Amino acid sequence: MRPALGTFALLLVSISGCTAHRSGEAVKRITFKVEGRSFPRTLWAAESNRAMRQEITQKESSWQSLLFPGALEPQWLNRSKLDTDGDRLQFWLAGRGYFDAEFIRWEIIPHRKETRRLRPVTLRGFIDLGPASKVREVQITGVDPRRRHLRRRLRAASALQEGETFTNESYTRTLDALRDALAEEAFAYAEVRGAVDAWPAEQAVDVRIEVETGQKSVFGPVEIRGLYGMPDKTVEASVSIEEGEPFSPEAIESTRTALFGLGVFSVVDVTPLTEDPESATVPVRIEVRNSKWRRLKLGPGLEAETGQGTIYGAGEWEHSNLFGKLWHFTQTARVGATGLLAAGLPDSDSGSGSDSGSGSGTFSLSHLTVAPTVDLSSTLGVPHTPGPGWELGFTGRLQVGVEPGYRYVSPEFSPGVAWHPKVRQGREDLILSLSYQARYFDYYAFTVDIQDIEDSPLGLDLTDPYVLSMLSQSVVWDGRDDRLAPGKGWFASFALTEAGGPLFGDFSFVRSQAEVRAYQSIPTIIRWKPRLIIAGRIGGGIIGPYGQGPARSVPYSERLYLGGGTSVRGWGANRLGPSVAVTNSSTGEVELLPAGGLLSALGNLELRKELYAGIGLAAFTDVGRVWPAVSGFSFDGLQWSVGGGLRYATIIGPIRADIGVRLGPEAPALPELPRWTLHFGLSEAF
Repeated sequence: MRPALGTFALLLVSISGCTAHRSGEAVKRITFKVEGRSFPRTLWAAESNRAMRQEITQKESSWQSLLFPGALEPQWLNRSKLDTDGDRLQFWLAGRGYFDAEFIRWEIIPHRKETRRLRPVTLRGFIDLGPASKVREVQITGVDPRRRHLRRRLRAASALQEGETFTNESYTRTLDALRDALAEEAFAYAEVRGAVDAWPAEQAVDVRIEVETGQKSVFGPVEIRGLYGMPDKTVEASVSIEEGEPFSPEAIESTRTALFGLGVFSVVDVTPLTEDPESATVPVRIEVRNSKWRRLKLGPGLEAETGQGTIYGAGEWEHSNLFGKLWHFTQTARVGATGLLAAGLPDSDSGSGSDSGSGSGTFSLSHLTVAPTVDLSSTLGVPHTPGPGWELGFTGRLQVGVEPGYRYVSPEFSPGVAWHPKVRQGREDLILSLSYQARYFDYYAFTVDIQDIEDSPLGLDLTDPYVLSMLSQSVVWDGRDDRLAPGKGWFASFALTEAGGPLFGDFSFVRSQAEVRAYQSIPTIIRWKPRLIIAGRIGGGIIGPYGQGPARSVPYSERLYLGGGTSVRGWGANRLGPSVAVTNSSTGEVELLPAGGLLSALGNLELRKELYAGIGLAAFTDVGRVWPAVSGFSFDGLQWSVGGGLRYATIIGPIRADIGVRLGPEAPALPELPRWTLHFGLSEAF
C-alpha cells in the first residue's frame, strides 16, 4: 500500500507542477451595472446576463479551479482585451435596439482571499444604456397588389411591429417568417431581402423588405434512398408528397413525421431540391437510414398517491419490421405489488349496506391491502391494411389486479381497424377506429363482505364471473404540437361502446365518453418570455343499460369513477363518487368502498411554468362529480379542488408530483375524506 500511495502523491505533485505554470488575477465573477439608472427588466434577466458574458472573451472561473488552482487552470483576467470586450457589449446592445448605448468602463474589484499565485477578482462593467429605438416603419415591397390575401398574410407574419423596440432577433425572425409564409403559398423559389435604416438621434428604425415571389410551384418526382429489407410500397404509402400537387412545407413535415412513425428509421431527411429557380417544379429527395428493428427495455417503476401505491418491474420487447413487412409487434410485461388503504368509518356511523356520507373517513394502516399485480399485453399492428391510411391491429391482454374490496383476473382479446385520413395538407390528426373486444372477468377474491355490496340501494351487480362482448367506435382529433408535453393545440376524442344485445355476453349496456383539451402558450411580451402554458380540459361519460332480464345491468367494475392524479386531484383514486359502507372480512372493521356511477363530468384548468434545467411548476383547479344515476344530475353537486405541483422533464415525458386540496361543497352522498391528496406519476395529468 505505501508504494502505491507514494506513487499517487508523486503523480499529484507532477500534475500540479505542470498545470500551475502561471499566476495572476483570476476572474471569479462578471457583473454589469447601468450608470445613473436601473437596468430595464427586459434586459436585467438571468438569460441576458449569460448572453452578455458569452459575448466577451473574459470568462468566469469554476469554483473547483479557484479552490484547487494547482490542479485546474482558472480563467485568467486578460487586461489587453478589456477594451475589445466593451465594444462587443456595445454592439450586442445595439442589436437589441439600444443604438445609443455606450460602454463606459470596467472596474476590477479584488477579493480578500488570495494566495501567492492566485488573486481572485470580480469584473464589473458599467453601461450607459440610452433610449431604445422603436420600429417606425416596415415596408414590404415586390408583391403584386392584386394578391391582397398574400399581402395581408406577409404583414401578419412579420415579427417587427411598428412602435415596438427593434432587435436583430425580431428582424431575422421576420425574414424567416416571410420565407415560410411564401413557401406555404407554394412559392418555393421566393427570395426575401431586407435592409435596416437606423436613426439614433430620432430613436427610430425603418425596415425595408423586398420580396420576389416567382411563380407558384408544384412537387416534382419523389426519390427515396436507403430502403433495405423493407417493402417499398408500404413505405411509399406513408409519403404525403404527390407529384403534381402544389408545393407545401406541411406535406414535407408530415412525410418526415410519418416515416419516423414507422419506427424503423433512425434518420429521415426530406429535402426539396430548389437548385433551379426557373423551374415551376420541386423534386424531393428522401434519404433514410435503418434503425434497430428489435428493442428490449427493462426497468423498475413506482406510482403513488394518497391511499394507493404500486411498485413494479416492467419489460418491453418490440419488433418494428416483423417478417420484413413493417408489421409492428410489441410484448410488454409489468409485474409488481399494489397496496391499497381503505377509508374507515367510526363504529357509531357504520352500517352494512348503507350509502356512506356521514362520519369522517380516514385512511388507516389497519385497512391496508397488499396484493400482487400482473399486466401482460401483446399487440400486432399491420400498417396500410386493407389500404393506404388504414391499420389493422390485434391486442391480447391478461390482467391480475387489485381494487378496493376485491382482486380480479381478466383476459381479453381485441381485433380492430383504424383509419388515418389525410387532412390539413397531409397531417394525420384525425383517427377513426372500429374494434371488437371480448373480455372475461373473475372476482377471484373479496376482502369485504359481498352481501354489504349487494344490499346497497345503489343496485350494484356482482355477477361472478362474467363475459363482456363489446363493439367500440372512436374518433380522435389530435392537433397538439407535442404529445408528451404539449404547448399549444387541441385534442378531442369521442368513444361509443355497445355491449351485449346481438353481440351476446352477460351484460347489455351502451357507454359513451368524450373529452376536449386545449393548450395555449403565452407569447413573448416585448422581450419577456413568460414560458407559461394554459391547459384546459372538459369531459364526461354516461352509461345506459338496455334490454330485458338480468342482462339489463352494468357490472360493478365497469361503472364510471373519478378522482386521482389524472382527473380531480383533490380526491384519491376513484374516491369522487358514491361509496358504500362494507365490513372488512379479515378485521371486521367498517370501511368505505367506491361504488362508481352511471354519469360523470369533469373539468380541469392548469397553468404550467417552465423554470430551468427541465424543472417546472404547475397550479391547477379541478372540478367533477360522479352520479349514481342520470336522473340525479345537478350542478349543485360539483366538487372543486385546487392545488399545485412540480414537474421534471425527461425524454419519456415529465415526472409529476401534485398536491390537491378539496374545496367542496360538502355533499351528504359523498364520503368525508382527508382534505388533501398527494399524487406522483409520469406525464402530465392531461
